[in-house]
Amino acid sequence: MIQPETTISVVIPAYNAAHFLPRSLASVFAQTLPPNEVIVVDDGSTDHTSEVADALGARVIRQENRGLAAARNTGIQNASGEWIALLDADDSWLPEKLARQAALIQPEVVFVYTGTRHFDDHGTRIVQRAIEPTAARKMLRYCNPIVPSSALLRRLAVLAAGGFREGVPSCEDWGMWVRLLPFGSLAAVPEPLTNYYLHPQSISASPERMLDGLRAILEPTLLNGYHGIERWIWRRRIWAEQLCSAALIARDNHVAGEMGYIIRSLLAWPSPFWQPRRFFAFGVSLQNKLFRKGGGGFLYLAGLPTESHPLDALGSSVKLPKTSADTSFPVRKRKISVSAVIPAYNAEEFISVPIQSILEQTCQVDEIIVVDDGSTDRTAEVAAGFRNTRVIRRPNGGQGAARNTGIQAASGEWIALLDHDDAWHPEKTEIQLRYIAPDAGVIHANRFDPIHFGTLWHRQAHITPSGAMVRKQALLDVGGFEESRAVMGVEDLTLWLKIALTQWRFVRSRENLFNWRLTGKNQSVNDAKMALADLAAIDFTGNRVRCQPEEIERIRQASRVEYAKNLIAGQRWDEAIRILGECTPGRAPQWLSLACMLKTSHLARTNLVRWLHTLDAKYSSRVCSGECSLPEPQHKLCMESCRTPYFRS
Repeated sequence: MIQPETTISVVIPAYNAAHFLPRSLASVFAQTLPPNEVIVVDDGSTDHTSEVADALGARVIRQENRGLAAARNTGIQNASGEWIALLDADDSWLPEKLARQAALIQPEVVFVYTGTRHFDDHGTRIVQRAIEPTAARKMLRYCNPIVPSSALLRRLAVLAAGGFREGVPSCEDWGMWVRLLPFGSLAAVPEPLTNYYLHPQSISASPERMLDGLRAILEPTLLNGYHGIERWIWRRRIWAEQLCSAALIARDNHVAGEMGYIIRSLLAWPSPFWQPRRFFAFGVSLQNKLFRKGGGGFLYLAGLPTESHPLDALGSSVKLPKTSADTSFPVRKRKISVSAVIPAYNAEEFISVPIQSILEQTCQVDEIIVVDDGSTDRTAEVAAGFRNTRVIRRPNGGQGAARNTGIQAASGEWIALLDHDDAWHPEKTEIQLRYIAPDAGVIHANRFDPIHFGTLWHRQAHITPSGAMVRKQALLDVGGFEESRAVMGVEDLTLWLKIALTQWRFVRSRENLFNWRLTGKNQSVNDAKMALADLAAIDFTGNRVRCQPEEIERIRQASRVEYAKNLIAGQRWDEAIRILGECTPGRAPQWLSLACMLKTSHLARTNLVRWLHTLDAKYSSRVCSGECSLPEPQHKLCMESCRTPYFRS
């Protein structure tokens, strides 16, 4: 529960950050719990940092360039809030970040942090849930698992601890966290509510600068309180861990020295029983050196000169054999970020299946977002137990509203949809990513091709959401799913129709990439409700493109007959009679008389669906009047589609 007297000051240190501040400040002003003040400390910038911050509504404090720690200290000293929310100029927050942190504030708490999503220039690299506070206390002894932009600090505790140590090249945040530990307890919001961006010019992208910072804080801070052999042991362990981190930084940022750092790490603490990941990292580095760099053996590992691989001298004249992937698909030159969105309502018994199918993908998605749509069971608790899974709770608003919530919170360029009772095949994401093209808006795994407005409008094609991957920009362009309960059950169809009216293209990938499970809870098993929803969707789309009323009624009539066939097949006679009774008067008596015979005549029961199929020939000559507002390409396709039967076997 948020304490009403809680006051929060946001402190943003900034140096030449004019191009980053709009994103970070927008995330601050979008908080569901607005801060009491927002302070940007301009640390001697030579661009328009101050002007941008001032124009966006922040309080600006200017100072000579003194470094990141000094800028943070200046902001903290000038803040009026009881709590300090740190935010680096190039990072951002999710809207509920401060509210979720403030809810954890207790008298003994001095430090609240969140999980983090790490981004590079190509999208999400890591989605990391917050380390549990007890484990975080232990980890701070030898590494720093907390990103500064995720931190909410009690101001008096920071001042009592002496603030951030100035004049060190890096690791000043790690030193601050360690010095705060004696003043109170930690609290954590597990979900990744902080976006942390990595750039080539970031301090964290330089392994040597990181190690220089470690040297500055190691003896006075990290080893404070240790003596004798214990101090010697922890000194070696800390160096071993941080040298391994330096190797990983060098690898990720293509900086020289990866193998040297990892070898020094193993020499500093050779035991495989402490931080065994160092030995795994060594194996990866060794593979990179021996098999991706052209050999050279231990001379290469030692950094000594080696002869070039014989193929190197031939340059681009060497024609390497194509792989199977090369023959069918273009090679993607950059990482494409994908967010999986699962709307869920009372799905406790099902939810583990779709999440596990995502985690087992041969090409991992960047994040899994489960939107709990007001469940009354343990759906949220079950979902939260899976790694890389973020749970968003919202009041019940229907599947369309739940999907929109997940889409808005997603960081991926592409949104992979999955219903809570369906599942993906392991290769789904990997295969569909190969079909991405600049004009592709929807990648689907259904058998229908091509898909355009005409085939969708005349119900000659459909796309199952769980088999679809949709470009987030395409979703934003059309306003996402319709949230009206009138179209609940066919909100996906209305979305595809809206996208079909834009420049985005539908691309069919390989079929059979997902499992669609039919349960008693599926909206689609209730044909009577689906029929009403489909009629509402027809009105919505028809009015949107300004079709003639008689054309809209023709589509409505076709929809009624289609759902009546499903009801007849399920021996739901009364509902079939009611739907057929709503058809146009010209056909109603004949349809009703045949439907009423279902209960008494076996012949009518076995032949009625076949008879309904014969209506195809009568309706196949029906042509749209052509009087609607569709753009020319869609209008032509719609006219062509109208000349084919509406009713399908």
